[in-house]
Amino acid sequence: FQVHVGHNKPSSRGTIRAKTNKIGDKPEIRFNYMQHQDDIEGFRACVRLTREIIDQKAMDPYRDSEIQPGEAVQSDEEI
Repeated sequence: FQVHVGHNKPSSRGTIRAKTNKIGDKPEIRFNYMQHQDDIEGFRACVRLTREIIDQKAMDPYRDSEIQPGEAVQSDEEI
């Protein structure tokens, strides 16, 4: 199974901008994830909570090793 985590109420804001005046041209999209410190802390909390849930005994038959960020990644700075 897979679990994808994300901070649901980000403070960071990205932009969408027209590169040309032609309707068929793709816009420039800048997501700007993790611009705000609150988002970085929120994402860390998501990773830690997800690990806590997946580490429950009920998940033992289904759990394999963590792919990303990886079990060795533990400190705030690493996450």
